[in-house]
Formats: sequence, structure tokens, C-alpha cells
Amino acid sequence: MGWEKPIMKHHVEKALKFFPESNKSLRVLNVGFGLGIIDSLFQQLGGDRIVNHTIIEAHPDVYKFLSN
Repeated sequence: MGWEKPIMKHHVEKALKFFPESNKSLRVLNVGFGLGIIDSLFQQLGGDRIVNHTIIEAHPDVYKFLSN
């Protein structure tokens, strides 16, 4: 849900603080894509620091949402 975005942003910011900005080899694994809010935030806030971003999602309703 969209109301979760501020909470997720806070979590991404906290997670990225564990790694120095000079670290350009971060990898993200997200099991359960949902609306992709946290994935978008990792891409925005992590930028070129993220070298691999894998999303595992098997729910057919998510596929329908993504195709619209």
C-alpha cells in the first residue's frame, strides 16, 4: 500500500547506512515484490552502489498489476 512508503524509505536508509558509500557492490534480494515500493527506493537511494537486484515473486495478482 502507498501509505507504507515512508516506513519503507526509513528502512532502506537504515540498511544503506551499514555500508560505506564507497562500497559499489551491494546486492539486494527481495522475496515478495508486492507493489515494488521498497525495490524502487533501493534503486533510487542506493543508485550505482547496487550491482545486483533480484526480485522473487510468484503471486499472479502482482503480475497482473505489473502488466497494467
